[in-house]
Amino acid sequence: MVAGRTRLEAVLRDAGRALTVARALDGEEVLEGLALAAGRDAPVRVERRAIWGIPTAKVTAPALVRAADARGTALTAWPRAGIEAARLHERALEVMLEISTRELELRRIGEEIRATSRRINALERVVLPRLGQEIARVDAALEERAREDVVRLRRLVASRGGALGARARGLSPRRSGAR
Repeated sequence: MVAGRTRLEAVLRDAGRALTVARALDGEEVLEGLALAAGRDAPVRVERRAIWGIPTAKVTAPALVRAADARGTALTAWPRAGIEAARLHERALEVMLEISTRELELRRIGEEIRATSRRINALERVVLPRLGQEIARVDAALEERAREDVVRLRRLVASRGGALGARARGLSPRRSGAR
């Protein structure tokens, strides 16, 4: 990524210098006329694809740097400085298209990471505390039920123990007062 940006900056710097020289030597009007005659559409293809489930774009294009005689005008109409400026600007466009796919991918992945980080923060700050409170409520309810079960069990054991003692003496548990 950094190497691509560094390469692009170097090519753009060289192209800008070449254009400045061409303007100084040949004039603005001559270069504008040549640029108008040499203008063309750049056949760029953008394909959709997914990386880690994240939709991104892949940008492809054929070689864009043209030979001096392929610019739509007579070769003699182009001054040498203009040819060099055009070649360097076409090269800069090629470099931009080369690094654009990687930049688009990294931008989309960065956006997804930010969105996922926000979701994680929401989980940590909102959902987890609520779940902790719910766990504490359920735990307290279960402890209360356990205490109630122990009390019921003690009553059951006490009532059965009293009933067994009354039966052993031959009395009904209701008549003896044991419960």
